[in-house]
Amino acid sequence: MALFGMQRSALLSLLGGLLLTIWAGQWAAGIAESEARLAFDKAATGRFLQLRERLDAYEGVLRGLQGFFAGSTEVDRDEFRSYVHRLDLETRLPGVQVIGFARRVLLSGRDVYVDTVRADRRLVAEGYPAFAIRPAGERPEYLVIEYTEPAAGNEAAFGFDLFSEGARRSAAERARATGAPAATAPVTLVQETAHQASFLLFLPIYRNGAALATIEQRRDSFVGVVFAAFRMEDLARGVFGQDADSFDLTVVDLGQTGSAGADARPLLHLEPPSTSPSLSAYAREKQLAFGGRQWRLRTEALETPTAVKRTAVTVLAGGALISFLVFALLQSFA
Repeated sequence: MALFGMQRSALLSLLGGLLLTIWAGQWAAGIAESEARLAFDKAATGRFLQLRERLDAYEGVLRGLQGFFAGSTEVDRDEFRSYVHRLDLETRLPGVQVIGFARRVLLSGRDVYVDTVRADRRLVAEGYPAFAIRPAGERPEYLVIEYTEPAAGNEAAFGFDLFSEGARRSAAERARATGAPAATAPVTLVQETAHQASFLLFLPIYRNGAALATIEQRRDSFVGVVFAAFRMEDLARGVFGQDADSFDLTVVDLGQTGSAGADARPLLHLEPPSTSPSLSAYAREKQLAFGGRQWRLRTEALETPTAVKRTAVTVLAGGALISFLVFALLQSFA
């Protein structure tokens, strides 16, 4: 009878130990997961802030360039190049494809303008004899890319008419009418060689000394735009560096600020290498207003962090081991 009682005690001890182990494992995993989720939220917020701060910095670069035009009678090609080179953007603010200036040209002055650019020998001894406004054709007005820095790698943009394409024209007209920064919807750059989604940010240049109180005055005084063009994946890698390969980030353009988001279009999807599609363990979304447009940013953790799994396994294994050791000890007394 005593033997039977001892065996029953051993079995009850084992059962109780295993149940306690399961509860302890769930509790420890819950604590670890809460800590992991807090860490994820903190990292996600940090990434959103990084992107926001970098976009603000690029806008600041264009505002400085806008001020440079406002303080000059005329900014020539050499002065523009010197100004942009002094910014050292490749080192200080990597991620921008090109900084440029596009000039408004009326149809009536188109031929004279083309001849003037072709004869410009400030940087190139032979000038630009092949310069032409692209795409060809007669239009009431053009917004022609005249300066690009760096010029190398952006030759296809030189002479391109920003008014010839809908998304670029919409943003440029918005900048001209409001005087505020205006970003485009997702576009493909004319100098694109891969398949990255891109966007441009415009700031208007007006005739110095002109009255700018009304939309009509701003339109009449409009000289052109300074702009920055961004390939979105290059921008993200410039902002996040090597960390860009360690998380999943999606950016969707929802349309102009205040719109219903019916014309949402993808701008970016970064994901760690060698990941397979799965339900996200954690996710965080945030909306960002920039250049008169609304972006939705979503970052995800595609797998439960290793620390959570390790905590649960450690507690379960340790608890089970102790339970069986106690069971074996009690059995030895039977």
